[in-house]
Amino acid sequence: MDKIFLAIIGAVIAWAVPKILDRLLAKAKEEGKGLKPLEESFPWVRWCVALTIGGGVGGFISAALGVGRLHTPGGFANWTAFGVAIGISEWLVLRRYVDMGPFWSVFCALGWSVWSFFEAAKMPAHLGWSAVGISVGVLQWFILRRVRAKAIWWVPANLVGWLVAGTLGTAFGFVLLGGGVPLPIAWVLGWAFVGLVGAVILGFALRRMPAK
Repeated sequence: MDKIFLAIIGAVIAWAVPKILDRLLAKAKEEGKGLKPLEESFPWVRWCVALTIGGGVGGFISAALGVGRLHTPGGFANWTAFGVAIGISEWLVLRRYVDMGPFWSVFCALGWSVWSFFEAAKMPAHLGWSAVGISVGVLQWFILRRVRAKAIWWVPANLVGWLVAGTLGTAFGFVLLGGGVPLPIAWVLGWAFVGLVGAVILGFALRRMPAK
């Protein structure tokens, strides 16, 4: 029951924040009309910066939940929080190019929460990263397929993207720790690196999906 409650909270946050931001950024969205198709003018800088910041913010919130003794079995709240941060970061960039609603970030939050089951079962990390990629990819595909051709590639892109990003991000964090970087800083930078690597791989796939 606790996990269901946390999932609902995460989904509500992931839905509400984009709805609020959409109203606040309505003028910017209007000005964004007429831009070149996503596949011809992919916003690499905004995309990579957004997901890097999203990864860092997600890592910070996750750490804060642990410090506040809100770390749930399997880290469900922590992984959901990270998914919320990444989903909103993606939405902030793509809203100018793809017709999508707030459920994009909701699906991202739910997809990332899957990791907690693998963590609770103490299964190998690569299985958790892969499960996250497949879950997020499939859920977001239901939105992407309405507006982009070849959207099915979003599933393997997320699988590869988050598996590679998670593996490299973990290694990067340990390198920072080995270099004497304090744990809190290494933790946030490690998750920011996860976001950056994920952004590069997912961006490569997105720009090859022409509009319908």
